[in-house]
Amino acid sequence: MTVRRDVSVDWFASPRVITVNSPSVEILVQDLVDTLRELEDELENIGFAAIVRATGKQELTTELSVGITCTLLNARLAFEARPSAPFVRCDVVGGNLLAVDEAETPIEVIEITSFTQIVYDLSPAPTQLRIRESTARGILQG
Repeated sequence: MTVRRDVSVDWFASPRVITVNSPSVEILVQDLVDTLRELEDELENIGFAAIVRATGKQELTTELSVGITCTLLNARLAFEARPSAPFVRCDVVGGNLLAVDEAETPIEVIEITSFTQIVYDLSPAPTQLRIRESTARGILQG
C-alpha cells in the first residue's frame, strides 16, 4: 500500500477536487485509491461522503489478474497548475479512472488546470500480468 503525501482533497467543492501537487507528473491508480482511502479515514474527514470506489484485481490465473478501476465519487482529479508555458504532461497509469456525480451520473474525470495536459487510458477489459521473479530472471539473462 502506497499513500502519497503529495495528494490533497478540497472536500468542500462539488464536485470535490483531488489535486496531485507539483512537481509530481504521474500517479498510479492503485496509489490514488490507497491515498484516498487513507484520507477518508482521517478524523477531520470522517463526516464527508466516500470519495472513491475501486473494483478489479481478481485473480484469473496465478500470473494474470483483472486490472483495477477507480471511480471517483463526486470528485475530479487535477494536477496542480503550473505557473507558465510550456505545458507539462501528467499521466494517470496502471488502471481505469472514472468519475460520477452524487446521482451516479458519469462526469468528466479531469479538473483542468493551467499549463497541464493529463493523459490517461481506459480499457474495457484491463488485465495485469504478473511475471514471477524466477521467470523474469530467466528472460532477462537470456
